[in-house]
Amino acid sequence: MEHQLARPCLERCAHHLALSRSRNRESPRLYSGRFVSLDRREPRSVAGGNPAPLRGTVNLVYYQTEQTGPRIEDDFFITQLFRIVFHKAQLPAASAGTVWLKKAEPLLGASTTSLTQTGPAQLGFTRRSTVGLNALELHLLADWLESPQFPHGLNTFLAPPDQ
Repeated sequence: MEHQLARPCLERCAHHLALSRSRNRESPRLYSGRFVSLDRREPRSVAGGNPAPLRGTVNLVYYQTEQTGPRIEDDFFITQLFRIVFHKAQLPAASAGTVWLKKAEPLLGASTTSLTQTGPAQLGFTRRSTVGLNALELHLLADWLESPQFPHGLNTFLAPPDQ
């Protein structure tokens, strides 16, 4: 039995929630996600909140998947909004880091991250990605490269706040 809820929250974002209970009476599992692009180029398993890729995974602790290219622009606006709210320096639109992100956007494919418990005190990390990073991590990399005190700190925290 599976129940799904999808609620649009922004023009290209949605929140999805799926509750799944298998027939062999194992405990129910809750799958949730946010800021999923509704871009039609994304596979159903990402855009629709379908937990199908997770079935049969044993001891799954964390799972995240995205189409990194389309998420670059979405995350740019979200991270800039947080910088405004917290009175921090914006990542300049004409900076080398921002230009690099925009140029890399069409070249980036899917990114999938999973964390599984492989032993009583051991976790296994798996990442499948075009460049080894997801969209948010690429934004952090660009922010770090733009730091006025590179290689120390991030531009967000070290540059003077925008007025």
